[in-house]
Amino acid sequence: MALVSLGDMAQSFLLRSHNARLKGDLLRQSQELSTGRVQDVGHRVGGDFSQLAGLERSLARIDAFNLAAREATVLTEAMQSALGAISDQATSLAPDLMTAAQAGQPSHVDAIGAEARSRFETTLSRLNTRVGDRSLFAGTTTNAPAVADGATIMAALVTAIGAAGATTADDVAQAVSDWFDDPAGFETIGYLGSNQSLSPLTIGEGVRVSIGARADDKDLRGTLKALATAAVLDEGVLPGDTAARAALASRAGEDLLSAQGDWSALQARLGVAQERVASAQTRNTAEQFALQMARNDLLSIDPFETATELQTTQMQLETLYSITARLTRLSLTDYL
Repeated sequence: MALVSLGDMAQSFLLRSHNARLKGDLLRQSQELSTGRVQDVGHRVGGDFSQLAGLERSLARIDAFNLAAREATVLTEAMQSALGAISDQATSLAPDLMTAAQAGQPSHVDAIGAEARSRFETTLSRLNTRVGDRSLFAGTTTNAPAVADGATIMAALVTAIGAAGATTADDVAQAVSDWFDDPAGFETIGYLGSNQSLSPLTIGEGVRVSIGARADDKDLRGTLKALATAAVLDEGVLPGDTAARAALASRAGEDLLSAQGDWSALQARLGVAQERVASAQTRNTAEQFALQMARNDLLSIDPFETATELQTTQMQLETLYSITARLTRLSLTDYL
């Protein structure tokens, strides 16, 4: 019978080959056990990556939807906060205007005029609210203020009142209202934003939400007119006519109260948008969880089976080291 043996060099290469293979298996099994995912994805899917690619694409799409939904949440919450603060300013000012008008004292009317001017400027500041360095109420012109400052608008209103020859409270209130409605008035001098609202955000599969509230919204005009009507008292309109100035304060207070319905409609629209965003986020989360489970089922490993394989590989590697050590200690005398 022919005896087949391996030379020292061939035997060394063979041991090295076994050692490299076992070390590779040990590394792969260790990584799989620590990550819980198979390392050789191609072998697991049999070379067909279409299902895995579909899952990854869907998850990436969900991530984009969630990002848009988070942006919509931040914007709508900031808008609601700004509008709520403006509404509170207007609501609390209305009774003070009427009380000052009933008192009929020049000092009271002057004081409420100064207060109205302050609140009008605060309202303009709220309309210029920025989030993430983008203007909320300026439409698509997100890099600029939504409205001009109070001094600019007051100067334009005083000019309009003078040009109208206003001599009574009704005349002044009408001049202020006409300026806000005139395209060459508020829309040109006061409103600095775009006449186009922000494009609706896609926050889910087939779900879009519009958050296009602008400072020139018709539902805001009534409050802005009433605040401005009261604020011009601080500009000295109707000088020397205390009764007319008191009537103007009363008129502004009544207009503020009647404008509350418009505020409710505007805040309700934003509330509907917030509800749609919250619903979309819930659906996105559920779909994301289902997709992640499907991906895990496709790529996950059995930890008990992998741990057993890892232990077996360790034993084989230790055995190989023992054999290698024995072979390196062989001598001709031992062989003979």
